[in-house]
Amino acid sequence: MLRYFTAGESHGEALVAFISGLPAGLKVDQAFMDRELWRRQQGYGRGGRMKIETDKAHIRFLLPNADGVAVNYVNVAKYNRSL
Repeated sequence: MLRYFTAGESHGEALVAFISGLPAGLKVDQAFMDRELWRRQQGYGRGGRMKIETDKAHIRFLLPNADGVAVNYVNVAKYNRSL
């Protein structure tokens, strides 16, 4: 099942999309996404705001920690991890 979730603000610094369920080996074409964003920026769609935007897609992958053992992280909440 293909599912997606979004986070962020549409007029903020970034809008994030999490996509799950993509088949293994499926090519994700960043150039295609950038062309579609460019097409929208030329006025394809509602309103005029998109004409002043210069968005580009940034693709990142999440690699699950297959060796993670939850009990090893029980005490993590006790420590301040702020920068």
